[in-house]
Amino acid sequence: MLLVLKRQLAIGILLCLAISLKAQTAYFSTYQQAIHKAEKHLLAGEQAEALAAYHDILLQADGNFIKDVHNSLLLATELGRADTFFVLLDLVVGKGLTNEYLAAQQPFNVHHADPRWQLFLDKNEEALAVDNPLRDTIRRLEENDQYFRLKPGSYSVYGDTIAFIDSINIDIILDLVANGRFPGEALGGVTDMYGTQPLDIVLHHYTQLTSLNKDKPKITSILVDLVHQGKLMPNKCALWLGLQNDGLMLGGNKIFQLSVDGRISDAYVQTYTNLQQKIIDQNRKWLHMEPLTDYYEVVKYVIDHPDQPFIFDVQRQVIEADAAMLDEWNKKLNKL
Repeated sequence: MLLVLKRQLAIGILLCLAISLKAQTAYFSTYQQAIHKAEKHLLAGEQAEALAAYHDILLQADGNFIKDVHNSLLLATELGRADTFFVLLDLVVGKGLTNEYLAAQQPFNVHHADPRWQLFLDKNEEALAVDNPLRDTIRRLEENDQYFRLKPGSYSVYGDTIAFIDSINIDIILDLVANGRFPGEALGGVTDMYGTQPLDIVLHHYTQLTSLNKDKPKITSILVDLVHQGKLMPNKCALWLGLQNDGLMLGGNKIFQLSVDGRISDAYVQTYTNLQQKIIDQNRKWLHMEPLTDYYEVVKYVIDHPDQPFIFDVQRQVIEADAAMLDEWNKKLNKL
């Protein structure tokens, strides 16, 4: 009887977990679709429509990304919607951004004279004061990752030590994942409005290593699951999947610019067959990313408007090159 009860309990837990993961995936799909809609309005110069799209999803969503909150705050400021600004500003509380950092965000200076700004800072300071062992843990992982890499000699002197630390760091991260404690922005916080997190550099180095060392297992399914749970931005995940070089075609990590004598070239993109394009868009849909052609529009907007203040989840690589390589790329690759 006891064995039967244990089995029933185990089955119940697995069913609850499956339902929970399905709900998280459904939620994140809805969230990303709404954000893509808001960003399309942004690219078209439709500020009021973009703000409405951001406002609706951010206030109903169970979780968000700071870059999206940032964009909504900019839009509310530009449109003179102070009440909307302060409603959305509450979503920043608990993200781990210091009052000094937030006060230094120039576009928001216009709100500093409003009494609600100080009330927000007080709330944010209280949130920062809360003891958060998980955030302390992931910050230590970042510190450990960087400590010997930044010392004189770096890999050439401390290569074995760096490799040892990297193995410990990834074991800790995988333990967090296994126990459902991997921190998205809500639990892990961010270090800036771009959504940078302390674990980013650790995962970047590990995924990079898996393409160089066949003994290091790739973590594709783990990263994808974290995206579905709303804990990783899709294009951040896509960058790491590309570093693993595991054959998963997503297209977005194949956007390059050349730096020749300090001047940055136009962006180049890889050419795909119709079949490859279909595979890429199916894979992108799996990660709740926009189709590749829509993504290209966002990247082109960011490149063509270097001084625009909005933040988008885009990835592109700048490669140091010479005039001969630039000429060769102009002959062989397509420009964005």
